[in-house]
Amino acid sequence: MRGSRTVLGEPRGAIPRGYSPCAGDRHDASAALALVGANQAMHQITTMCRVLGVSPGGYYARQKRAPWARAGADAKLSERIAESHRHWRATYGALRVHAELRAQGLRGDANQWRG
Repeated sequence: MRGSRTVLGEPRGAIPRGYSPCAGDRHDASAALALVGANQAMHQITTMCRVLGVSPGGYYARQKRAPWARAGADAKLSERIAESHRHWRATYGALRVHAELRAQGLRGDANQWRG
């Protein structure tokens, strides 16, 4: 059964988009480390890191690192966008939401706010 193949015990759909553990494929280390973090309760971290081609030290360094300042700002911005979207009963698109948030004094471009 081809469609039921699993990687590290998770269904195929649980693997980050664009990631492939096959030899020779390039992948995003951040996506691999996120996969390690999501599955650490089921598998050993060192084993997952070896299979995914990332270092365990990189995983632990990522755990200790403080979140980016922009991540917090993006989360607040997402809340404001969702609030505006709900307020207008999901009838406002990205350009209208952009105009409304600009009127409230927020900076950014419409592409950043498209979510």
